[in-house]
Amino acid sequence: MKTITLLFKSLLSNQAAVDNRKMKWYFTLIVFLLSVFLPWIPFLSSGYRTDSSQVFKSGNYEVSTALKHVISEEAYFKDIKIQQEMEGDFYLDMDFSLNHYGEEQDSYNWTNEFNGTSDKALFKSEYKDEVSTNNEKGTDLRANYFFDCVGTDVVVTVTGEDNVVTEETVRREILELYFFPELEYSKENATYLANFTNQVILKKDTTGTAANKYRSYAFFLKDWCQIVFYSYDAEATETSVPSAAGSYYGNLQKGLKRDEKNVINFKGQSLYNYLSDNGQKNVNQMFDSLCVLFDSAARPYTIQSTWMNILITSIAFVASLLIVSIMVIIFFKKKNSNYRESNYFHAINVAVSMGLCPSIIGMIFGFFSAQMVTMIIVAANLVRGVYVMNKICPPPTASGSKPVYQARD
Repeated sequence: MKTITLLFKSLLSNQAAVDNRKMKWYFTLIVFLLSVFLPWIPFLSSGYRTDSSQVFKSGNYEVSTALKHVISEEAYFKDIKIQQEMEGDFYLDMDFSLNHYGEEQDSYNWTNEFNGTSDKALFKSEYKDEVSTNNEKGTDLRANYFFDCVGTDVVVTVTGEDNVVTEETVRREILELYFFPELEYSKENATYLANFTNQVILKKDTTGTAANKYRSYAFFLKDWCQIVFYSYDAEATETSVPSAAGSYYGNLQKGLKRDEKNVINFKGQSLYNYLSDNGQKNVNQMFDSLCVLFDSAARPYTIQSTWMNILITSIAFVASLLIVSIMVIIFFKKKNSNYRESNYFHAINVAVSMGLCPSIIGMIFGFFSAQMVTMIIVAANLVRGVYVMNKICPPPTASGSKPVYQARD
């Protein structure tokens, strides 16, 4: 009973943690496991309840508008069919008709598609990620891709000479879409896409300077989707490179698998039919269905990220406890210590007793900002570890002698 009382007191009192240095090993184990587990709660609560498709419903710089346009207005979207492999996995078969795209060697080109003057819906080209002496990350992969740029006309205010303000209608590119019918997701293909982003989308030179403006873009592979969001004014300068406002990653294969009972009815049919339920839904309802698919597709990455955060936080907590226990045993063995007979197990007990409070604080703050949990736990543990020295090695009195009363076992 005394041990439990001291544990409660040790939430606020370092002296109580020191007085509890001789608690039994099973109490130490229980308190340690409880302290490790408590910070998991906000991660598990948010990780398993997060809707990854929320990014498409607000603050996405009209990427949702672009996706709605594609799924409802572009004929080539109906050429994306749901197929099933022998192993039972679903994938997207992007068999685009020649009527929908222009070849790279034609008079039609990438610029026409980008600025909205093309009479074709897609631009077809090929990118080879060549390996060079200056680029060891090159994969030497070659793949066809299809490009579409969704834009809209907007009215902007322009200040000209003599401060004359006029209004002009300009095209704003909302989303660049890149379809890779031959690619499946893998580490090698992820490197290919990263290099594709630098060389094709941004057109970076050997110094890493981008010739193109940073715009939102999307990759669609047979089994995978990636969308990166940039603000309208995300343009690199000599001093800074714009950061993405957000991103989405989804395993479409797993997303379709989660809805297998329904998806199997659309095997061999278009993704359009699946999202519209054979024409029964309007464009907003189709977009909602796409968001459900996106959420299911991102679920594996969300869960993986959740447990990775838990692992990092747990390792940081254990490491901080070890550091505190080493600090405590050093304090124990100092000449002016009141507890020189204590051993390392006693130091561990003190560290574990003091570690429960930082875990509770980390858990509470984790519901507001999960990114702060690890920092709070480590900082609080180390602060308590430093200040416990005053309880183990009290400062001398004015006369230089030790206190009259010492803690006794």
